[in-house]
Amino acid sequence: MTKDINLKSIEINSFRGIKNYDLNFYDPEKNKYKSMIFCGANGTGKSSFVNAFEYLFTGKIESLKGTSTINHDKSIIHRDSLKDDLYVKAQIGDFEISRSFKDGFQYPDELKELVDDFENGSFILNRKKLLLFIESRPKQRYETIANLINFNQYDDIENSLRKCEKSFKNDLKAKEEELSDNEMEITEIYNCDIGEVYEKTNDILKENDFELITEDSDLKEYIKEHSIENENLDELEEIDISKINEKYLSQLNVYEKITLNELKSSNTLLKLLNNSIDYINDESPDTCPICKNKIENTKVLRYISAKRSELEKNSNALLNWQKENDVLIRQIQELNYKLKDYDLNNLINDLKELSNFNINISQMDRDILTNIDNEINELKAKYTKQDYDLKNAGEVIYKLSERQKLLKEKEKVEKQHEIAQISYDTFKELKKTKIEEILEEIITYVDKYYSFIHEDDEIHSPEINVDKSTALTLKLIFGDEKNDPRSYSSEGHIDSLGLCIFLAFAKVFNKYKFIILDDIIATVDMAHKERVVRLLFEEFEDYTFIITTHNKLWFEQLQNMSQMYDQDRYAFENIISWSEKEGPQLYPYVSQEERIEQYIENNDVFAAGNGIRRYFEFILDGVVRNNGIKMPLKKHYTVNDYYSQVRSQLKSMFKKTEFKEYYNAVFDEIDKTSYMGNLMSHNNEANYYLDISEIIKFKEAVFNFRDSVTCHDPKHHNKFLRFNKEKKIGICTSKKCDDIFKF
Repeated sequence: MTKDINLKSIEINSFRGIKNYDLNFYDPEKNKYKSMIFCGANGTGKSSFVNAFEYLFTGKIESLKGTSTINHDKSIIHRDSLKDDLYVKAQIGDFEISRSFKDGFQYPDELKELVDDFENGSFILNRKKLLLFIESRPKQRYETIANLINFNQYDDIENSLRKCEKSFKNDLKAKEEELSDNEMEITEIYNCDIGEVYEKTNDILKENDFELITEDSDLKEYIKEHSIENENLDELEEIDISKINEKYLSQLNVYEKITLNELKSSNTLLKLLNNSIDYINDESPDTCPICKNKIENTKVLRYISAKRSELEKNSNALLNWQKENDVLIRQIQELNYKLKDYDLNNLINDLKELSNFNINISQMDRDILTNIDNEINELKAKYTKQDYDLKNAGEVIYKLSERQKLLKEKEKVEKQHEIAQISYDTFKELKKTKIEEILEEIITYVDKYYSFIHEDDEIHSPEINVDKSTALTLKLIFGDEKNDPRSYSSEGHIDSLGLCIFLAFAKVFNKYKFIILDDIIATVDMAHKERVVRLLFEEFEDYTFIITTHNKLWFEQLQNMSQMYDQDRYAFENIISWSEKEGPQLYPYVSQEERIEQYIENNDVFAAGNGIRRYFEFILDGVVRNNGIKMPLKKHYTVNDYYSQVRSQLKSMFKKTEFKEYYNAVFDEIDKTSYMGNLMSHNNEANYYLDISEIIKFKEAVFNFRDSVTCHDPKHHNKFLRFNKEKKIGICTSKKCDDIFKF
């Protein structure tokens, strides 16, 4: 058994201008769910009813969020109410859902899907949302649909696949760069192209009686089996003494320029001068503490400071030399490690002692590094070109072995990237196809609804396409051109387009059949407003609506046309005023027929007559529309324009039927009384001489005419008949009515 998830009622307490109000959407006696239409001026609280639903399901009012000057929670509490007083609760089928500051958000598990779906936005439409889909960027349009169909999880999968593909792509690029560096190192050794490397290497191997290699050889094993490189030659190649020797001799020359005795005494004197300056600054003596002669502190300090500056120059020169000497010692230590057949430890110790003034410069061996350098150069000269070629061959084979490893790794990453690329492209295309399938269904409805509203307009219904996999483009067709809807369309076209898109989304995704339309047709003209009403009543007859408007004419139009459909499914509420104490003051809407009867009961001749005339015009318009009766080309039609065309068509249709006399009588009564309708359309003195009994005759004539052109079945009260002249029948325009009226 399917669970009941239809909205039955909502109770609003101390919420945003509403003290306490219950709205009931279910009539248990008739077992019918009904829609509610509110009409009220701005500031009377009609949007507060909409806000209550938004707060109930989401915990916030979107229009109040993100505004630094508004305290969201404080602004939704009714003035003079406490925070704990606020609550909104609704009865949905057999379940209750509620939200308050006191008890938080409470709902049964059975309504979790409804709560989640409400957040996606296929329930409430206002003008801001109306334009959002049209004015948003292609990616944002996609996100709107993705939210509605819960497609975000698939976007997450696509993003993961894309990141995986990108990761393998980066790995592949890194391997290609490693291979490129390896190739450059190999070709630089022989100064040739990579294709010539094996040939040149084999020439050297053959000359030295080594096994030859091919591109298929396991070079890692080859290196283990064959010791090609000459280790002594490698070590000698790495040794360069000349630069170190040059620095060593330079250090000795700089040291000789420094007079050590003078430097030692200078250091001692410098300490004395520094102490003297400190003493004079601290004690300010009148006499010298050593010779006891009278002194002037200022002159003595000036002399001592000048002497100290001179001595510091010599001291700094020594410090710089000692730093350079430490660098030289480290370089010789590294060289000593490489020269296995030589011992430089004595030289290292002598340099340390020299830095500490413990030995004389004459004790230093100036030729030690020069002699070693000469011996090594002689040793290098003993090696032949063949030795160097074999060394290069060994280095190339080692790097070719690395290349083999890199090529295998690159091949592996290429396969991984190929699989990741195929997975990503396939999933993206499948997702795009699925989105297009969903869009096709949406676009079918958008096209149907837009064409319904704008059946005679030059601007045709929109085209929505999937661009890539996460963007939607939207264009309207104007003649042979396709453009952004904002290019040529009026505000009315854009607003009605937004409405059609929202309703299409609702038709596809809103399985709860509950929609709120908050003042959404402000820019649409009256002719198109009527088509919007018909669209809502005919295509969404099993939906529960909350509609708000400040437009009294559209409100009346909604009420009048509801009589042609299932009138029990619609409740009309006038919001007369708003007070701080009571909140919105709602009064049930009175139908035109009821109002006419009230005017007559109150003996209000003018109001009754004017109301009858307007009601007569509404009936005539319905007959014209539902029967395709052609009207003369005029900007505005009067009651007489409508009546003359309808009278002519219907009298002709019933001319040879048994109903001829009946319709003649109906039209005769109209002809006798219609002058009152003309009088009531103008404020002239003749109005005041009309008697209420005459107005009653006018009313009865119009009501009789209404009964002659509408369905006789009480279930489809006021549904217009569509006449077939050839078959002499009248068919009720309600899809649910099977009665055929034969004439």
